[in-house]
Amino acid sequence: MKLGRPRFKLEKKIIVAYLRATFTFILLSINAVLAVFLFILSFGFLSRFIYRYVSPFFCSLILFGLGVKLKIPKEEEYPKEKVLYVFNHNSYLDIFVILALRIPGTQYIISKATNNVIPLFLANLAHKAHFIPTRRFRKERQHFFQKLLQDFKASKYSLIASPEGTHRFQHYIAPFNKGIFELGMNSKVNILPLFFNVKKENNPFEGFIFQSGEFIVETMPMIRTEDWNESNLDEKIAEVRSVFTRKFNLEHGEGII
Repeated sequence: MKLGRPRFKLEKKIIVAYLRATFTFILLSINAVLAVFLFILSFGFLSRFIYRYVSPFFCSLILFGLGVKLKIPKEEEYPKEKVLYVFNHNSYLDIFVILALRIPGTQYIISKATNNVIPLFLANLAHKAHFIPTRRFRKERQHFFQKLLQDFKASKYSLIASPEGTHRFQHYIAPFNKGIFELGMNSKVNILPLFFNVKKENNPFEGFIFQSGEFIVETMPMIRTEDWNESNLDEKIAEVRSVFTRKFNLEHGEGII
């Protein structure tokens, strides 16, 4: 009897994982259909409503159904000024958390690598998200940042993105890409770090087998960019990353650098 118990637990985990995956895909699909319907019906005028109310409802529901207890900052904790929000990217859950945050006056950047998840892609279209090419498409990526810089300067919206970009999810802080910080420097906006805090056992990484638990989003002190320039940009990026690594090590007892 004792020998059979671990096998039963493994099978139970797999069943739960399949149920979680199915639940997530169904809600994503419902959200996508509703988002696209409202977008087309309103000729795009309801895009902000979809982004601020419709998709956050479904994303919060997905997180709840996955056993994630989300703790987020109050709306008044976000600055009223136009900023660049950056966050550490350790799990696919971040896609749902970004929308569940409902940060006023923001747009977000998401990798084109997510476009193969059709319901997610359709919802992102309805939100008018900015689709960033992966690093292997260098020319397309350069063009993306050139256009985004013009749009960002002209708009009143803040942006939220992860400088870690597309990578294999692990329990650490990945190297930071330069493009998003060049955007912030050239736009002359300050940077507000958001720390996505989830314990290793509560992080699904790239699967659906994980323990239910808390996912805490914390705002950290604003980083001013007045003295940023091309000559010190790499140093400034390293300083921003050190803000995340220090917080990560403090929260998780790790020693990453």
